[in-house]
Amino acid sequence: MTDLRRSPWLPALFFLTVFAAVAILPVLPSLRAEHGLSDVQTAALLSVATLATLLVALPLGWLGDRLGARPLVVVGGVSLALSCLLLAVANSFALLLVARALFGVSDGIIWTLGLVVYAGPGRPAKAMGRAMAIGGVGQLAGPLVTGALADTLGSWIAWLVIGVAASGVTVGFMRARDESPLPDAGRRLSPQTLLGDSRMVASLVLIVLSGLVGGIANLLAPQQLDANGVSPTVIGAIFAAGALVWIITAGALGRVIERRSHAKLAACGCGVLALAWIVPTISLSTFGIAIFLLFSAGARAGVNTITYLLARAGAIASGNGTGAAIGIVNVAFSGAALAGPLLVAVAITTDGARLPYAAVAALCLAVTIAIGSAKIADERRVI
Repeated sequence: MTDLRRSPWLPALFFLTVFAAVAILPVLPSLRAEHGLSDVQTAALLSVATLATLLVALPLGWLGDRLGARPLVVVGGVSLALSCLLLAVANSFALLLVARALFGVSDGIIWTLGLVVYAGPGRPAKAMGRAMAIGGVGQLAGPLVTGALADTLGSWIAWLVIGVAASGVTVGFMRARDESPLPDAGRRLSPQTLLGDSRMVASLVLIVLSGLVGGIANLLAPQQLDANGVSPTVIGAIFAAGALVWIITAGALGRVIERRSHAKLAACGCGVLALAWIVPTISLSTFGIAIFLLFSAGARAGVNTITYLLARAGAIASGNGTGAAIGIVNVAFSGAALAGPLLVAVAITTDGARLPYAAVAALCLAVTIAIGSAKIADERRVI
């Protein structure tokens, strides 16, 4: 057996979860054609996973604080494997919907309690940065590998491969030796004390911003690039380059953040986000959109990494469990990711309006000022 935190199994679960999350994108048209899905049903396949994550992240995070994270991470791995295997054999919309809901459950567990285990005592910032970088690798590889498999062997083979891999990784995780401390049964969820900590409040503001800008960017940028005459292959390459920037940023940040104020770094990240969103207000050219996506990806990688560290510090300082804190953060992220595209859709016009970009840039600037000027407790004393 191997030490749980030093074994490859948790990183593999992080990778496979993000891989599966974005793997559906290149095969969505074939799923729609094969099953005769309507526009509403197609959208439901995407949104049900986010909705499931939103519903389970907090209660299962709290349960992990009480019972221990390890058993629930196993449940997350099993749910991931089952969801992908169901997608491989699904012959109806109902089965597709169940499979995607199961995936949302696995995503909520693995990216809540998996982070609790992985970024435990020691050097949590380095571990958190590594986890975010691993997620970026999954984001980069998912559409490329799945698209290639779907073109050559059929979309079902992609889900079969992911499901089998997730099964093996989950078994490996179950066999790994657990040296993490037992859960503190006295740490019950106290929303008043948790949300009264400045670090936790800052983390929620940051994650809502990240969820909003991520969802809105994924809605606006592909449409603008398509309007500019850019091919789907080039659009995919631009997003892949953004994932590469994410990987580099998260990995580098994890190595240096231990010795620096997380709140100040978060303010810097929000400032870069604001500058990135200003670019499309100046130019909607393909080059302008590409620059916007690359800088936005790097800034969001930094903001997300810092967000989870702030939530973890806030939970420890206020006497709450870290599972519940990260669960609340994931609930906020899922809600913002769902709401962002809906809020901005009414502002999109066929002539490429710059208003949504300007509005998001203003929001990023406001958060930059708020985080930069707020008195946030020193998280490095408690993480």
